[in-house]
Order: sequence, then C-alpha cells, then structure tokens
Amino acid sequence: NNLASLDSVWDQTAISIITETNCHSPVFFPTEKTWKAFDNYHLPVVFSSPGFVDSLRSLGFDMFDDIIDHSYDKEL
Repeated sequence: NNLASLDSVWDQTAISIITETNCHSPVFFPTEKTWKAFDNYHLPVVFSSPGFVDSLRSLGFDMFDDIIDHSYDKEL
C-alpha cells in the first residue's frame, strides 16, 4: 500500500518544508499543510506570505527559533 509507505516516511521525518497556498497575499490563512506538520511534531520551514511565521508564533506555536533561522519570513 503506497499510503502506508508514505506514513512510514512521514514518521521518520523531523523537518517539514511547508509551501502554503496563499503566498502573495497579506492574509494569514494556514492550511492543513501547516497543521499537519505541528500535529506530527515536525520542525517547520514555511514558504508563504511575509509575516506568516510571526503570525504562527503570535498564536503560541513554538517555531523553534533556537534551531531554525526564520529571518526569511520578512522577505517579499
């Protein structure tokens, strides 16, 4: 079953590279891609609108700033 093999890979992964759908808008709208990474305790690297990571942080999510440099979050 291909789905089972994908779950196995997902379980062995520590970092999620998240490409959010809405990348060219100032609207903060996290999708299931973001939530799935947090639900599986992955370190998030997010490609989205500027300030997206900061918005997640303001909601109380640990963005692992001591491990990941999220300075890219300010880039347009």
